[in-house]
Amino acid sequence: MPQEHRAQFQFSIASLMLIMTLTAVLLGVGVMAPGMGIALAVLAAPALVRTSIVAARSRARGEPMTPFRKIHLFVTSLVVVGIIAVAAGTAFVVTCFPLGFAFFETRSALLFFLPWLVGIAAGLAVAVPMFWFFWLRKRPSTEKRP
Repeated sequence: MPQEHRAQFQFSIASLMLIMTLTAVLLGVGVMAPGMGIALAVLAAPALVRTSIVAARSRARGEPMTPFRKIHLFVTSLVVVGIIAVAAGTAFVVTCFPLGFAFFETRSALLFFLPWLVGIAAGLAVAVPMFWFFWLRKRPSTEKRP
């Protein structure tokens, strides 16, 4: 079938098997340790989306990715998501807990929610630049241009 008549979104059997394997692993971890399964699923979702987008762009350029390369990209993305989550969580805890202890005895609703808001802002202030740095910024191309 000519390239121009193909559907925009396609996947191979290898990609389908990789997604089924990931689903089986997530369900297995979820049965053994439900909290860990949920946390792993939350971390795996952005990594899977990024892997799918990068694989689709690679296929559109005429350079389809091998299953090993997809696994490598997914694991790398999972590590990056984990690093971003730990950094954002640390920023949240470092700002939220001291403020929460400082305002613990107050009866004001504003002072009760202020540590949460400041903690969330600190977490986002760390997560957004890291997300941009690791995933969204344009890197210089290593291929030679004529």
